[in-house]
Amino acid sequence: MKLRGIFNQLRALPSHGFFGDVNKGHVPHHLLFSPGYEQKASGPFESERDFVLGLVSRSRRNAKSNKEHSYLADFFENQLLCDLADDDRTPIFTHSDLQTKNILVRQISSPNSPNGKEYEVSIVDWESAGWYPAYWEYVAAFFAFRWKDDWPEKMVGIVDAWPKEAAMMRMFYQDLMGF
Repeated sequence: MKLRGIFNQLRALPSHGFFGDVNKGHVPHHLLFSPGYEQKASGPFESERDFVLGLVSRSRRNAKSNKEHSYLADFFENQLLCDLADDDRTPIFTHSDLQTKNILVRQISSPNSPNGKEYEVSIVDWESAGWYPAYWEYVAAFFAFRWKDDWPEKMVGIVDAWPKEAAMMRMFYQDLMGF
């Protein structure tokens, strides 16, 4: 499949040793946004642990702004951090918004193809791209799954599935997005 090849090429880019955008700035995904891009919450991060602690920091800030104790952030830090952060993994270049709306397919003529047709595949919407944990491409797509078609099943043909990490990160997503 063409998309698997494209994403394998992206994932093979040599790591720059940080988690953040392509210019070693903050992580461009909206879950790690903080006003003024405070480094503790937005990066860039030097380790996967720091990346996850950035999400914890966002959760704590949300609780504080609601004048509540951050019990959920405590849970994230005490129970999920060790399962989500593996500092032996290097950052992987990630599109971070793999959805059907961001994949363009165009039929082109090809005399080398048995039926004379071939398809050109393009990926758009790169503003969230950057260096993320290995599981992030799947996790970010998981956030957008609507479970009304076969897209979640097709995703595992494009990128490796990380269902445990996706389930854990879904808790962060629900907390930080106010669900």
